[in-house]
Amino acid sequence: MATFVAATEGVIIAFRSVLRRAHLATERFNCGFDRVQVVAMSKTKQVFLIRQVYDARHQCLGENYVQELINKASQLPDVIEWHFIGNLQSNNTKPLLGYLRGLDRCVKPSSSSSTSSTSIALENANSKIKELIARQYELEAQLAKQADIEMRIKQ
Repeated sequence: MATFVAATEGVIIAFRSVLRRAHLATERFNCGFDRVQVVAMSKTKQVFLIRQVYDARHQCLGENYVQELINKASQLPDVIEWHFIGNLQSNNTKPLLGYLRGLDRCVKPSSSSSTSSTSIALENANSKIKELIARQYELEAQLAKQADIEMRIKQ
């Protein structure tokens, strides 16, 4: 029990320290803290520790392994805004759709040796995500229309 309490307190202390440093940095550069989004990385952290950050009213979390994000997101409140940070293979795009609100940006590698093949793979993954999101919206619209028709028939 003492280990649990110490780990929880340690995470909250570290989290508050990061927020304090981010706030100081925004003051120093005169850019306003409301323009900064702090993404708390959940890498290597257990769900009970992540929940402590959420309970401290922080809802912006990041993960860099697809399976870890899915596992953690399924055990935590739906209001959490998840960010996937890292390399994403095209075969992992579909499982992420239920947990991410969309694709924000892709950063292409700067090394010229692997840029062409990596860029192509990145563009393909980006296209696949956009296609899957569009298809999801289409299916949701069809379901809503079908539910509306069923409702009219019952009336």
